[in-house]
Amino acid sequence: MAAYLNDGFKTGLQAVLGDYLYPIRRLLSIKGDWAWKTDTVFLPTEREVWGTPVWGETNRDGGFQAQYPVYRDSVIYKAKRHNGSRMWWWEASPYSGSAASFCFAYGYGIASCITASSVGGCAPAFCVA
Repeated sequence: MAAYLNDGFKTGLQAVLGDYLYPIRRLLSIKGDWAWKTDTVFLPTEREVWGTPVWGETNRDGGFQAQYPVYRDSVIYKAKRHNGSRMWWWEASPYSGSAASFCFAYGYGIASCITASSVGGCAPAFCVA
C-alpha cells in the first residue's frame, strides 16, 4: 500500500494539486521494531487518528506523533463513507496481538483491528507546502 500511495496515487494527486506536496518524516512501528520513514502520501497511524494507541503496539509507536486536529475536533472525519455506506479504513499501525493484523477505523468512528488480508478503504494523509 505504501508503494502505491507514494507512486501512483501521489502522481495523480500532484496532477490535481500541483507540485505542492511536502514529504513528512515519521517514526513508525514495524511489528516489534521501529523505523524512520519519509513519505509524501501515507496512511495515518493510530496515534495520529485517535491520539493514543488503541489496538496497536504501545512500546514502538513513538517519535513525535500527535493526533491530527481534524480527527481530534470531530468524529465525523473518522467515520468514512463509500457510495453512501459506512466503510472502514486502514491505519499504518500494526496490531499488538498478531503479526498478521493491522489497525483500522470503523465507519462508525471507532478503533479496531483486522487481518492484513482483509479488503477495506484507504484514507491517505498528505501535507501541502
